[in-house]
Amino acid sequence: MGKFGIVAAVALAALLRYHVDVFICLLPKYIDGYFVHMFWDKTKKNNVGPVKLPMITKVPYYAGQVDSMKDVFDPNGYPRLVEKYAVVDHDKTIGMLHKMNAGRSMRMLDTQELYKYPHFSTSCNTLDVETRVLVNFDDFAQNHLYSKVASNYTSLYAGFESITDPETLDDLLNCDIKSAGDYKQNNLFASNFKEETIAAAIHCAPIDSVSIQLIGTKTWYFVSPEDLAKLQNVPMPTAFNLPMTDDELLSSFDYIHVAVQKPGDLVYFGPNWCHAVSTTPGPNLMFNLRYFAKEKLQNGPKSLYIKIIMRVFTRVIGGRPQDNTKNYPILFSALANGFMEDCGISTEFLKVIEQVQSMV
Repeated sequence: MGKFGIVAAVALAALLRYHVDVFICLLPKYIDGYFVHMFWDKTKKNNVGPVKLPMITKVPYYAGQVDSMKDVFDPNGYPRLVEKYAVVDHDKTIGMLHKMNAGRSMRMLDTQELYKYPHFSTSCNTLDVETRVLVNFDDFAQNHLYSKVASNYTSLYAGFESITDPETLDDLLNCDIKSAGDYKQNNLFASNFKEETIAAAIHCAPIDSVSIQLIGTKTWYFVSPEDLAKLQNVPMPTAFNLPMTDDELLSSFDYIHVAVQKPGDLVYFGPNWCHAVSTTPGPNLMFNLRYFAKEKLQNGPKSLYIKIIMRVFTRVIGGRPQDNTKNYPILFSALANGFMEDCGISTEFLKVIEQVQSMV
């Protein structure tokens, strides 16, 4: 084998033993996903052993003066909640967006009865993120978002849809969103669920985010970049943990930081702050504004930053999470699309939900 071969074999063994997520980042397209399918157990379930639940804390309100959106950005990336940042009139808001997004379509997920099966881990999620239907914003607004059709519920859910011009949001929010930082895009989230639904299990984006809730309420479950770095995870660039049940994931975190975002409220969070999001019944509309924050990425956990750099140099990086289905076809399906065959409902995660609801 020779000395070089022995050294290479030892290095590979160490990489597989201690940094398998880095190894997966180095694998070619398709091979990375098949590797996960070959070596991770799809039959694991919740409720099979003790679970160390993380401590639940509240995201602090930002009490400082807000002259511009940039004022609420925390230099270290910690989440912040600003109450009543925007003045919102339900039907006037929908009417304006209805007009400005006329003729534009959204790719929507069918959540079906997801509200009955809440999951914290995407590995257990029953939502098929690869099957989407195209729906015109005009039709969805007319049928599901105005107050007069509030009881016309649907399981369809729009997420990460970049169909709204930034100038429209400037007018809507009475601000200049591009002046807040290195602006990349805005994403629209829209729904009209019949029941409270966790439509987004835990995921982590390497950017500064500003979420502005316009209609309805969302509850955010935040996990820090430091807690993310403890896990084997892969960025695409949106990061997902390698397959874990809800219980395994909960046991890995020290804290979950909760923010309840009502109409007009703003939530800021920095790069790699992981989050799961719960959405209230009835018309619900939120925008997430995305800003590149290189310095915050560099100052965060080094392992996360190194893997992002690896991705930039080895793959085409999509503008939206939906682009992952093209750039990481097998791997994205494995990590974001319910890898486990049937985790079952985590009774411990239900306890977390109950505790969060009692804090509201």
